[in-house]
Amino acid sequence: MDAEKKSIQNVKNVFYVLVAVLLFSFHYFLIYFTNSTVLRTFVDEKYVGFFYTMGALFNIALFLKAPAILNRIGNFKFTVIVAIVEFIAVAGIGFSSSESIVIALFIVHQAIAILLFYFLDIFIERYSDEKNIGNIRGLYLTVYNLPLIVTPFVVGFVTNETATGILAYSNIYLLAAAFIIPFLYIIISNFRKFPDPIYPHPTIKESVLTFYNNRNLREIFADHILLHTFYGIWAIYMPIYLKTYIGFSWTEIGIIFSVMLLPFILFQIPLGKIEDKYHNEKDILMAGFMILATTTILIAFLQEKNIVIWSALLFTTRIGACLIEISSESYFFKHIKAEDASFMSFLRLARSIPYLYSPFIAALLLSLLNFKSLFIFLGLFMLLGLRYSFYLSDEKVKN
Repeated sequence: MDAEKKSIQNVKNVFYVLVAVLLFSFHYFLIYFTNSTVLRTFVDEKYVGFFYTMGALFNIALFLKAPAILNRIGNFKFTVIVAIVEFIAVAGIGFSSSESIVIALFIVHQAIAILLFYFLDIFIERYSDEKNIGNIRGLYLTVYNLPLIVTPFVVGFVTNETATGILAYSNIYLLAAAFIIPFLYIIISNFRKFPDPIYPHPTIKESVLTFYNNRNLREIFADHILLHTFYGIWAIYMPIYLKTYIGFSWTEIGIIFSVMLLPFILFQIPLGKIEDKYHNEKDILMAGFMILATTTILIAFLQEKNIVIWSALLFTTRIGACLIEISSESYFFKHIKAEDASFMSFLRLARSIPYLYSPFIAALLLSLLNFKSLFIFLGLFMLLGLRYSFYLSDEKVKN
């Protein structure tokens, strides 16, 4: 009976984590596609990415220190503290009209927002049944991506296109900040007594060596780096490209992005179940990289302002990204445990590391060539995923 009660409680805890994921994802994605456009009001588009790089540097430093802090104060307190700082940063952007303050608060947001997804990973991994990890990760990623379908419409509706600078987007940032309040309520109400494991805190050298010596984790990390290189360049430059060069309004961009992101809602739960049954993450990863590479290159040759064609092409890019995302997450979490916080932090570093180099590559390509070259380069770069996915082993191993 005790085992049955524990199982029921774990299901409840997973549900509460998913609610927290949904709320924080609404917060995160409301401003995900507008950040670069806001920064562009202050600096040339070629240099927008450098502020992402600054945020990424602080983010990486925090991730490397995270296991030690988790051992000291626990995942619950760390989550609450970081969420409060995130609320202050995003609300501050909404209220401020000062260039220096907006940029400084953006860097804070960029440094800490992804940490909260890392903390949620620890919560859900603690309560997950090993037999259903693919299914749970599929559900997690579906909930995580669900706001992406809605938020582009909200941005298009709330944005004041007659205003200029930060004033055009201030309502979006204030709305995003508001989602932190129910998020904190869910965390404080349900995870105050979270049973923290002992989080290993190896040195940076030890972590790198451990990760490097585990071939499966090394290759899946490389796949994750590639995917988030795509996401990073896309989030910075695609909104600018569609609005400034193709000529779409934010309302039209909202429609395009909502259609584009449907694969994350339609396919990730079924894919997670398939991967639990067949353990075929490797094949799905390779198919995903082929689709993503091909369709990204095609973007360079589409110049027509046609909402249907753009929606269809970008929808297809996300089919590839969806296959990569669920497969890499499922594979990774089948090979670690909840106490492997240092491994989880390494995986989440894959969201930040691309910002260290992609802005420089993008700035160089845009300075010497044009946006077309950027998409061709990005598509060709995705083909590297075929190499890393090929060397993954098929067996399921928990450390």
